[in-house]
Amino acid sequence: MFGKKLRVARMNVVPLGFLLVAAGSSSPILAQTERGPHDPTKSGGVLSTSVQRVLFDSSAFGGGPTPYSDRGYLISRRIESFSPGTPNVMLYGKDGQKVREAAIWFPESTRVAITSAAVTPDGRIVASGEADKADGTRAPFIVLTDLSGKITGAIQTKDFYPTNVCVAPDSTVWSFGATWWDSANHRPLPGDLLRHFDFEKGQLAGYIPQPTFPEPLSHDNPTLMRCASTQVAIFSGPENTYILMPYEGKVPRLYDAPTPAGQSLIGLAIPGSGNAYGMLINRERADDQTQGLYLLELDETAKAVRWAPVTAAVGPRTSAVTVVRLWGTDGDYLVVSRSQDPAGVAAVHWATLREK
Repeated sequence: MFGKKLRVARMNVVPLGFLLVAAGSSSPILAQTERGPHDPTKSGGVLSTSVQRVLFDSSAFGGGPTPYSDRGYLISRRIESFSPGTPNVMLYGKDGQKVREAAIWFPESTRVAITSAAVTPDGRIVASGEADKADGTRAPFIVLTDLSGKITGAIQTKDFYPTNVCVAPDSTVWSFGATWWDSANHRPLPGDLLRHFDFEKGQLAGYIPQPTFPEPLSHDNPTLMRCASTQVAIFSGPENTYILMPYEGKVPRLYDAPTPAGQSLIGLAIPGSGNAYGMLINRERADDQTQGLYLLELDETAKAVRWAPVTAAVGPRTSAVTVVRLWGTDGDYLVVSRSQDPAGVAAVHWATLREK
């Protein structure tokens, strides 16, 4: 259905009717980035048996993008909506039931696409996407809601397409995305791909110049982004690169992170310990012994990620212990689904990790 790369075409971009803050221009390009090769290893700790299992409402997994868990909520979204009042971001609580939803929409829109969603520390929804009008104009945005799901803040990101968002502990928003495609010159517009926003001040900073990632969007190898306690973590699937941006830092750190042969990363989580874990799956082979949960060990000398398998979480999908979904985190817990659970992925498990 889709090609391996997706270009964000630049069409007429107009202001949304009531956007409160417009993003500033990007910061000077930062050229100091670091890369390195891939080098696998074998010690990712041990995953506990489930300390809690909850059967979630099936609507949380209703055919849209893969949900993810953050700050005690499972975040589910609908990619497209074509009328006001249609919920397109939903939050599910620890009991598996929907507790909050938002219908992101703008005046004169004919279509709203939601590219990503996140939760603030106090439980409000942040979402990114684009709003389209009947005349073909498009406006990319990042919005904030209140606890009832009503939009209370919005940023128009202009020539930046905010594909991924996450919320830092200070409630500022980080976004990793793309610049619009310049059809006249057959190339992306210049600009930074990682940006930091505040709903009152607009864009605070920008990092990683566009030439670093010529075409950062891919349907086959998605990019995953998480805001941890001290830094932003991004796994760029199209480029097989892991990126860390400390909140107090000035330069992002880049690591080569090719996945093992036949494997795709479909989940990323950073619990309170600060270690990053990824869910690798072989979409073609259920009997692959190497799929499941992995620790992302960082080789600072080689500037590379080493995929370290987690004991009691890796194996064929016919094994009851194999992790088949990594939804995210809830404090120090990893939130997962396990293979062979009678309820399938709708049965969500909380588990802890310990070192070997």
